[in-house]
Amino acid sequence: MSEDREDLEKLYVDQEDVNRKRILETLQGVVAIDSETGEMVPMAGFKNLSSRKKFVTYLLYRRAAKILGEISEEELGAESKEIAAIVNGNASTIRAYASDMDYVETDKKNGGYFIPSQYIPDACDDIPEEV
Repeated sequence: MSEDREDLEKLYVDQEDVNRKRILETLQGVVAIDSETGEMVPMAGFKNLSSRKKFVTYLLYRRAAKILGEISEEELGAESKEIAAIVNGNASTIRAYASDMDYVETDKKNGGYFIPSQYIPDACDDIPEEV
């Protein structure tokens, strides 16, 4: 019986480690983070994304910035106007994107739209591997 348990224990993972790796793989070549300001730096791959995917990318960047200590939990989210300026869209389009995505949530405690930790893999899957 203990052998069965030992086999199943191989399924244990650290979700935060999984999320960090997925975010890194997804964002490399798409955006970077300025080492002095912590702000997003669009890379070559960013311009090839649709506005919808830029929205997801921006929220993933904010997750990475939080992990790196550039922003706090309360700053994790972003308001539709802020996101619209980044993706060259408008606030109503951002709200429509968010309502269509099961992995995007909004709440005032986090400052607006954000991707909860458990949905990071879903968000990463939404960004193409080659941009």
